[in-house]
Amino acid sequence: INENIITYVTDLAKTDTTNLAYDDTVDKNLRYIGADPNNYVEFNGELWRIIGVMNNVKDSDGKSASRVKIIRDESISATWDNKPSGTGSSISNGGSNDWTDSRLMQLLNSGPYWNRTSGICYFGFNNATRSCDYSSNGLTNEAKLMISKVMWNIGGNSTSSISAKAMYVKERGTEVYTGRKTTWIGNVGLIYPSDYGYAVGGAVRKVCLNASLSSYNENDCYANDWLNLKRSNTYQFTISPISNDGNLVFAISSKGVLQETSAHSGIPTFPSMFIDTKLYITKGEGTKDNPYKISFEKETSTDTSNASPPKLDSEGKLIPVTLADDGKVTMVSKNDSDWYNYSEKRWANVVILNDSPSQTYKVGDTIKEEDIESYFVWIPKYKYRLWNTGTASKKAHEIDIVFDTKDTTDVEGKSCKTPMTSGSTGNCNNGEYMTHPAFISLGVNGFWVGKFETGYRGATTIANAKVNSSASSKIVIKPNAYSWLTNTVYNSFVSSYNYERSLDSHMMKNTEWGAVAYLSHSKYGINNEVNINNNSSYKTGFSASPSLDQHTYPGTSGDGSAFNQAYNTEIGYLASTTGNITGIYDMSGGAHEYLSSHISGNLGSSGFTTSTIANYNAKYFDVYNASSVDNSYQYRILGDATGELGAFTDYEDSDGTKRPHSIWYNSYALFLESGHPWTSRGGTYSYGVLAGQLSFNRNTGGSISNFGFRIVLVG
Repeated sequence: INENIITYVTDLAKTDTTNLAYDDTVDKNLRYIGADPNNYVEFNGELWRIIGVMNNVKDSDGKSASRVKIIRDESISATWDNKPSGTGSSISNGGSNDWTDSRLMQLLNSGPYWNRTSGICYFGFNNATRSCDYSSNGLTNEAKLMISKVMWNIGGNSTSSISAKAMYVKERGTEVYTGRKTTWIGNVGLIYPSDYGYAVGGAVRKVCLNASLSSYNENDCYANDWLNLKRSNTYQFTISPISNDGNLVFAISSKGVLQETSAHSGIPTFPSMFIDTKLYITKGEGTKDNPYKISFEKETSTDTSNASPPKLDSEGKLIPVTLADDGKVTMVSKNDSDWYNYSEKRWANVVILNDSPSQTYKVGDTIKEEDIESYFVWIPKYKYRLWNTGTASKKAHEIDIVFDTKDTTDVEGKSCKTPMTSGSTGNCNNGEYMTHPAFISLGVNGFWVGKFETGYRGATTIANAKVNSSASSKIVIKPNAYSWLTNTVYNSFVSSYNYERSLDSHMMKNTEWGAVAYLSHSKYGINNEVNINNNSSYKTGFSASPSLDQHTYPGTSGDGSAFNQAYNTEIGYLASTTGNITGIYDMSGGAHEYLSSHISGNLGSSGFTTSTIANYNAKYFDVYNASSVDNSYQYRILGDATGELGAFTDYEDSDGTKRPHSIWYNSYALFLESGHPWTSRGGTYSYGVLAGQLSFNRNTGGSISNFGFRIVLVG
């Protein structure tokens, strides 16, 4: 996160209308009021909760600022005050309700709790004491540095029959018992009655905020007030006094209502404080299991790549995960530094769960494979250094990639504006950096790519997975699944499009394939050709044994340990774009993958018609020059990993057929032409030397028994 806590909590309270709300009707006071907000923070090595951002809070120097107020999640047991009559402000042996000289104020601000020690504490009536030990749960020196010393308003009221809004005004007023003070400057206090009142949420909020705090046991106010959800069957003190009595203070009762109680009562106490405005939230999601972590310094990431952070959805469908080398999937926080690190070739992974998983998962849990529907991998936006904008050529080399969320512009000798059309070079020259077009066409800082070829749900043989249909409910993207084959481009497109509309799901385009292929061949990826998936049963996530010859066509293929290994093995990693388990698989071999990319005005046998394709946004298609033929590499779109891979040479493979090969690993290099107007990539399991993440081919767009597809999400 690495965001100032004031800014973060303010924005959160304004935007998360489901659990939080913003109330600026009284003194521009901003606070959490959700029924159960994710507002946990780790403070003092313990769980605390954020009450909200309170504006116009003065510090000890009189400077006003917006400040975050927090409360300890667990209580300590204490007496508000029990000074005997004649001691300090006390006029009875039951203690005084003047916070400024109360026993509780002293315990929290200068006594054993403040000093994290053991000792004697006041508890009970008439100066009674008992031993107390805060050596393990008192305030640490680090925690004390994070506390703001501020002016607390300690005005009171004569009755608990008052609304939260009206009580807020009273707390900042001058109505107190004769001679008592109305403000106090200090570090640790308690909640106000109005804090409790405003913490109600849900459908009853409007009714409750207009109700008396003494009747919060009605209309489900108490049941929807997060400040008392954990305090059921207990009391808790507030800092505010009863103004017409020298001994009584306001407390929240076990029934969730505001009432009077004697200062000498020994009931649960939940310390509260304002924390320093200079603190940052550096990690965490605000949940109980993964609370916000706060620090005076921004967290320094070990990922030095400058990759754009992965985009997750507000509905929580995309679940951040880490994958152990053996494939174990662990749910992590989006702010966990272990989630990804592109400088270490560890790409970000997420999963989508089945509609009815076997359990509810939380951060740290191992997610069962049977509960996972799909895996996706994040491709951050980048620019790359051009090497072949025209007729020049360069053999396989590390592609120079720089992660950058800004689109490049024409700066001679340094960068160029990305030409987005087939055959165009624009003002681009070799040696200049160019933003990859896949990100510009979508208008995003990155996108999610199916980690494996798209599989067919429920298929137990490849025959079961050969279905020409657009049933998006049949989509799975998992290892050891049977690739969904024989679909027309139209059915592949429609099933992809309807898979997750809220995540802008769509069939992969040629430029998007190119973005993955180039990233794989950089210092952030395997920087080599990925190993072929030579599994002859079209099962996803497999990698050919290195001992088998794949340097000619056809290559050696089969189904079993003698031929290939799964994705979560040392040999399996060789088929990943990263050379480890975090990358993308099946980009070489497996099935041919149709892409949503075609010749202009030519829809072939795809199933699309002129009218049906017009129903979809042009951003979902790459369109190539109508004059394209087998070897018209000049009609490439810069970045699509086709024409830039020259020079291209025709030579005879071991089956006696002459084919075009690129200079990059001798991969297949067959461009679009009128009879085969749709792009395909990767090759199939038997393709040997012809296959690879840099291989390109074409076909009719029709239903073919060894053609599959892949899905992209925007998030």
